[in-house]
Amino acid sequence: GIGEDVASDDLNYVVVVTAPVYRGLHDGQEITVKTMHNGDGEFVCVVPNGTAKAVLEIGADGNYHGWAVHVANDANGAQTGIAIDKFEDMTGLDVFAALDDDVENRVETWTETPPPVDGE
Repeated sequence: GIGEDVASDDLNYVVVVTAPVYRGLHDGQEITVKTMHNGDGEFVCVVPNGTAKAVLEIGADGNYHGWAVHVANDANGAQTGIAIDKFEDMTGLDVFAALDDDVENRVETWTETPPPVDGE
């Protein structure tokens, strides 16, 4: 799952960015932003449609690997693996912009999550 520890002798750094999702598409339909109001009907806050995490793994060998996941804020709480480009589109954030452009482009288009890492 998302909260599992990532530990390996092959990794130097793991950077995780977590953000609320207020926009996006679900089953091809634009998501409507939810709001909360108090008992008097006064606006209190905007409720995220989900949460997303972008992960950048920097290996001991200098290789980079990036991936992301979206968790829906609904009764199912479905987790979906997505590319970091999709994370950026959903959150409005430009994460990992400090990377060289070629590295950034490669890691942000990766669509497969890595296999589970043995915690030994």
